[in-house]
Amino acid sequence: DALRTVRRALGTDGNSLAHSSLHGRRLETAFVDDYAQMSQAAIALFEQLGEREMLGAAQVWFAQAEQDFLDPDRFIYFQGTAEAGLVVRALVGHDGPYPSGNGTMAWVAAKLWHLTGDEQYRRRAETILTAFAGEARRNPFAYGTLLSAGAYLEQAVQIVIVGEPGSDRFRELHEVAAAA
Repeated sequence: DALRTVRRALGTDGNSLAHSSLHGRRLETAFVDDYAQMSQAAIALFEQLGEREMLGAAQVWFAQAEQDFLDPDRFIYFQGTAEAGLVVRALVGHDGPYPSGNGTMAWVAAKLWHLTGDEQYRRRAETILTAFAGEARRNPFAYGTLLSAGAYLEQAVQIVIVGEPGSDRFRELHEVAAAA
């Protein structure tokens, strides 16, 4: 319900997101972090509830981030869009008070690759990880999200439950797997 409420409050006519909303007044200029975090939330819900709509939402937001924020030369994400009118468009990989947009997008890409098998997601995760590898090696404490994404990309454990989703046995297995 919370994700659906946020989608209603921050979603636009297309696949874009607004950054924030307060009393019906929206800050339309979103950042890559907004798309990354919403994609991450949708994936978490898909994994817990099995609602394919959530996986689809993550893929749509990922694609929109590719369109609006991707640096076509380095294949990593700018913090803001070209239309935001910023003097400098930052390419940030390190975490600050919240996880970096590039680190979270690498994690989302790794998750989407494991969930869909689509190689485009693996390639994107790898390009982000490669772009910031030198910086992360020099200061790993600042790149926790990025390093976590790399570990997940290479060492994910996948559990597949086959059965009737409404059955008690399926629900019990799902609860055990979700707790792992």
